[in-house]
Amino acid sequence: KLKSLISGAVMKNFILLFVLLSLVPSIFAAIPERDDIVFAAPPPPPTVTVVNCTPPNDLANIVNVSVSPDSPTNQINADIELNLNEIITTSTYTLNLVLNGITILKHAHSACGNDSFSLPFGVGNVAFAGFTCPAALGDHFLYVTVYLSSTAQTTLNRLAKLNKMQPQPLTTGSGQLVVKDQNSNVILCLKVTVVTN
Repeated sequence: KLKSLISGAVMKNFILLFVLLSLVPSIFAAIPERDDIVFAAPPPPPTVTVVNCTPPNDLANIVNVSVSPDSPTNQINADIELNLNEIITTSTYTLNLVLNGITILKHAHSACGNDSFSLPFGVGNVAFAGFTCPAALGDHFLYVTVYLSSTAQTTLNRLAKLNKMQPQPLTTGSGQLVVKDQNSNVILCLKVTVVTN
């Protein structure tokens, strides 16, 4: 009797399993295919353009310029290698910064040593590392870093309205760096433009 009970239970379980397995294809068939799911590709890196606007002279030569932006809405680093053909006793630099066509800054300072300052309207700040003066003949490095704050977009929108311009997302930033020697001769002029694609 026990043997027949066990056999009956096994048979019931087998039948239940058979029924479940026969339902699996129909269950999966009932699940709609999602062809509308699209995985967004990461945004392309910003386009960087570097223009050498240094007038022809024998005072210095640009060896290399490296620009490594996260994006024009975050941080831009410019590393400049310059070969000097003269001794620099004193030096000055000017930096012009334009965001979305709006001039944010025109700054002048000594290019000897370091300089850091805040951008107007709380847009961000700038760090500059210059020559160790007197700077001897040979290779030297200049570093410029522009940090933009999280409120830069809001500020630019307000400035655009004040200038009777249509507010736009921050997609373009450009800066022009001019470095002069003790005789006011231009030894370096670079214009860097960063555009978000």
